[in-house]
Amino acid sequence: DKDRSVQFFKLFSSTPSDDFIGNEQSMKLYPNPVSDLLHLNYDNKEEVIELASILDVNGKIVSRFQNLGNSVIDVSSLSPGTYVLIIQSKLSHRSARFIKL
Repeated sequence: DKDRSVQFFKLFSSTPSDDFIGNEQSMKLYPNPVSDLLHLNYDNKEEVIELASILDVNGKIVSRFQNLGNSVIDVSSLSPGTYVLIIQSKLSHRSARFIKL
C-alpha cells in the first residue's frame, strides 16, 4: 500500500535513535548496528508482539514475523543498510530504526 510506505518512511526519517517511538512504555533495540541477532528489551514483560515488520529505506517490507515468541530477531539474511522495525501488539504500535552491518 503506497500510503503506508510513505508513513513508514516518515517514521524512519524522524527516529533519532534506537529507542522505540509510539507510546509511553520503554522498549530498546540492541545491538545497533547489528550483524546477526537483533534483541528487543521492553518494560512490559506481559506484552506479546503479534507482528514485527522490517522495512527498508524505501518503505518496502523485507521481513515479517508473526507471534514473535521471544525478543530476538534473526537479521543475518538482510543486506547491509538502514532499516525500520515496526512492532505491533494489542497494547501498542512502535517503530525504531537499526543498521545492519
